Amino acid sequence: ATHDSVTGLLNQIALDELIEQKIMLSARYNKSFALLMIELDPFQEMTSINSKSTANTVLLDFARRIKACVRSTDTVARIESNVFCILLPDMHDFRNVVKVVDSINFQLLSPFLVNGVQYSIHSAIGIEVFPNGDRTRKSLIEHSYIAMCQSRNIDDRNYCFYDDEIDKKINQQLEIENDIRSAIDQQEYDIHYLPVNSVKGSDLALLQADIVWHSEQLRNINPQVINEYIEALNLSNLFGDIQLTTVFQKLERWKNDIEYKNKPVLVALTEHQFNDRTLPDRYQKIISSTSGAAEKVGLLIKESFILQDVEFAVSQIHRLKS
Repeated sequence: ATHDSVTGLLNQIALDELIEQKIMLSARYNKSFALLMIELDPFQEMTSINSKSTANTVLLDFARRIKACVRSTDTVARIESNVFCILLPDMHDFRNVVKVVDSINFQLLSPFLVNGVQYSIHSAIGIEVFPNGDRTRKSLIEHSYIAMCQSRNIDDRNYCFYDDEIDKKINQQLEIENDIRSAIDQQEYDIHYLPVNSVKGSDLALLQADIVWHSEQLRNINPQVINEYIEALNLSNLFGDIQLTTVFQKLERWKNDIEYKNKPVLVALTEHQFNDRTLPDRYQKIISSTSGAAEKVGLLIKESFILQDVEFAVSQIHRLKS
């Protein structure tokens, strides 16, 4: 009564009960969740010219693939012949919803193989989130269905949020993420060394290494915001290593420069970098490979990073210093 006979997934009845529970819990504990509605296309066309067993094999394979895209706490259901739903609890960052969509699209890149015949299936995905004004189970399902229908008319992607503002915000975030990836891949950035004078006078005391982006869009964004995006994309370690390597190369060129040869350079660490236990070992390799003068480099570490876990922070600082 609660499970689909073909895929073994939950059916519409069970999904309705779960949505009611999630609405009550999310309202009580101020948490967000997302509902994805996924339509397989051209499934109806495929079933009209093939046997029922072929269609069921495709559905079973898709159910297996889609379950590989979600967490153990997420729920996958089949509510119609070619329509599935995913319930994603505790979704505070809507970019994580898009990551699930990307995983589903990746799974659909491989054709479905049935009795030696390949079938290519695409999808249209509608997304509704809670809370987004006053919502009921019925409205959540209706709005995800409307968003799914709207996604069919979008050229560059196969998903759509019901809320236009969220949809627009997500698109802007994805554009920034793509710009950052492209800028790093194409090395469209420079490291500028900002002078910091001595507190006792106008003498140059040290330099701080800061990133300057060539992209006009990235130049207009707060550097802290860009760092947050880099961390969200899991690129902070890679980019941090590139930055430190570049600093050591610059110090090597400065060793005969009268003004700069004895001036230390400060490099700011992000939270993700500082909390990475492999950081000291990676930095040791960079120093060895670049013949870097480690004593000429300082690391800027925010106090908030240390207060999160003082014992680990002290150990990490000692390892970095050594």
